[in-house]
Amino acid sequence: MPHKAFSFKVESDISEDGIFQGYASTFGNKDQGGDIVVQGAFDRWLDEWKNSDDVVPILFNHQSGLLLGKYLEFKADPKGLWAKGQLNLDTVEGKEKRSLMKQGALSGLSIGYDFYPGGLRFSQEDDAYLLTSLKIWEVSLCTFPMNLSARVSDVKAAMQCGKEVSIRQIEKSLKELGFSQKQAKVIALKASATLAESNSESSTRRDGGIDETELKQLSAASKRLLEKAKGMN
Repeated sequence: MPHKAFSFKVESDISEDGIFQGYASTFGNKDQGGDIVVQGAFDRWLDEWKNSDDVVPILFNHQSGLLLGKYLEFKADPKGLWAKGQLNLDTVEGKEKRSLMKQGALSGLSIGYDFYPGGLRFSQEDDAYLLTSLKIWEVSLCTFPMNLSARVSDVKAAMQCGKEVSIRQIEKSLKELGFSQKQAKVIALKASATLAESNSESSTRRDGGIDETELKQLSAASKRLLEKAKGMN
């Protein structure tokens, strides 16, 4: 599951019963990962969530074992995805996190999400990946504005389970491994083009992901591109 983190400012004092509110995601700005969440990206998910009994948990740093409470309300406005959550103050963790938030020491929100089919594309004009349709699984309180280490672990876990891994995830993992942003983009995009050519006679993958067989092709294509990327800054 990819993660995307934002700094946030609680719009009002955290209530005595642990309720807080703020923006879980913002639209239109390029983040440190080179992505832009497009206005309307959460519309499909919001419609589905409002008509379901699904609970969106409040986690801490994306750790499923650190459940802090649940979200009561989400809504999209021109700025982003606004959220209202409630910490469970019957737990030690909930009380501690409320205290840290009131102090201002805990000031990050990070969404755990998946892409709907067609929900990701690359914009040459913006030199950024546009996230156009996202499904929220959880929203974490996080210690730092960006949870960089999550990217590599996401890719490794998905590969081990034989799941699809997006070109976007691979690019960010390359940056985690020491490649520059330009090098990572070149490898990911050219490898994607190589895969597209090799699969031109097969059905097009709508969500931009790649399966286990294609991962092997991507690995081979990436190795051929590494030497070319080494000379780039």
